[in-house]
Amino acid sequence: MKLTYDFDLDDWNLFQRYHYSASPIYRRMRNVTRILFPVAALLIMTSHFLSHGFDLLYFGLFAVFSAAWFMLYPRWFDRRVIRRSNQFLKEGNNDSMFGLREIELFPDRVHVISPSGETTYRASAITKCVEAPEALLLYVSSIQALVLPKRKLSESDFQQATEFVQRHYAKAA
Repeated sequence: MKLTYDFDLDDWNLFQRYHYSASPIYRRMRNVTRILFPVAALLIMTSHFLSHGFDLLYFGLFAVFSAAWFMLYPRWFDRRVIRRSNQFLKEGNNDSMFGLREIELFPDRVHVISPSGETTYRASAITKCVEAPEALLLYVSSIQALVLPKRKLSESDFQQATEFVQRHYAKAA
């Protein structure tokens, strides 16, 4: 089965967002930071209460800011990580990462032709197959995957690729 599509920054970001959302280390880091500020605010409010008594305005400001932080921080953090990744990509020439991709799926291997050259992966090199909402991801390492974006392929091609991957590569992964 042969698939051809243009791989661009949006497709790369799609993979990054999925990968970060599924990463236990990333989630733990984000959640610890999410909880640290409200806990610190609670400690500051407690020390202020013990030394100066209860001040409704002081308590209200810290409570509102802590609640806003707790609710909005994960979304802000996720956007910041993607924005930083995009800034890193813009620092140099990354033309070889993007452009026309031709991926040919065989039962025993995957052949990829990109602007930078050709690569062949054995089926056993695919460590994980994930059908994300917007793409089919064939992981070849813990942080690298072949991305088959749903929006760039016809519905029938995407469905055929998904079935092919499940039949041939899911066992190896």
